[in-house]
Amino acid sequence: MIVEDNGVGISDDLIDLLFQDYSRLDENKHLNVKGTGLGLSICKNIVQEMNGEIKRPQSITGQGTIFDIHFNFYALEPIIDNQNDINSQIAFYQGKEF
Repeated sequence: MIVEDNGVGISDDLIDLLFQDYSRLDENKHLNVKGTGLGLSICKNIVQEMNGEIKRPQSITGQGTIFDIHFNFYALEPIIDNQNDINSQIAFYQGKEF
């Protein structure tokens, strides 16, 4: 999943601080931006609890940031009792990516 914003962007030397608790980048420059600095830290923890990963963000100062988030989902084996169920399961899963 890709999440992209058109905010203030983040300089490359600060990007590794993004996911630290209470991290506020360039506080003096953006005094009108409110927040505790916990949002991205919470997001990262949620993604990790779901067996996912947030790749290192790409950002251009003044233009915005792109977050690339990966999740590992697994398809469960369907319980099939008869041939009609098999055909309906095949029809349901055809063309879907996992």
